[in-house]
Amino acid sequence: MMTYLKKHYSMTVSLSRRRSTLAAVLGCGVILLVATPSIPAVVIPPPGLQSGDQYQLLFVTRDMRNATSTNIADYDAFVNAQAALGTTLPTGVSWSALASTSTVAAKNHVPTTSNIPIYNTSGQRLYDNMYKLWNYSPLNMPAYDQFGNWCNRYVWTGSNSTGTIYTGRALGDPETCYGPSATTSWTWFGAPGYYTSNSTAYSIYAFSSVITVPEPSTLVIFGVGAISLLGRAWRRKRA
Repeated sequence: MMTYLKKHYSMTVSLSRRRSTLAAVLGCGVILLVATPSIPAVVIPPPGLQSGDQYQLLFVTRDMRNATSTNIADYDAFVNAQAALGTTLPTGVSWSALASTSTVAAKNHVPTTSNIPIYNTSGQRLYDNMYKLWNYSPLNMPAYDQFGNWCNRYVWTGSNSTGTIYTGRALGDPETCYGPSATTSWTWFGAPGYYTSNSTAYSIYAFSSVITVPEPSTLVIFGVGAISLLGRAWRRKRA
């Protein structure tokens, strides 16, 4: 009788361990499916987009700087350095300062596209296309930084709301135009009366090149196959 109980207990423990092992493997498999796309972020690419879809991103730089330089390249270097800090941003993307100097208009400085939507880094659509960017108010607030965190800041633009140069208030001018990021008003990109000394420290809007949603990682396919094989092996042993 004791021999039977020991054998039955051993089989029960063994089966329990197999179930636990399989559950752990399946659990890891689920995490693998979520965590292995080519862009390792929760909301990047934004929800609703499929492999092959294109979009652009806009974020508010976490760090701030003055607007004393008249050279747009200085601001481009700043936003690219800021983007490099954002580990959840897609790789292989170039960034431009969405701003105007006295010689470069914002609307001519960033990549011009026709029907590609623009998102913030919280996965919210800001505009359906570039035309609406310069002619309408945003659908959601641009107020998110390169980490996808809320970032309610004043942002240097040097521009009119239409993306043209705000004459006398551009980047590098003694008094420079700015806009508030935490709004769905057209004033997010600047308006008459929104200007201050260029020595003040404000953020910059960073605007991406066109991004294509990648194909699913081959690692995901491998993970699905591994889970299937382990499931079959467990069923055979149980039988």
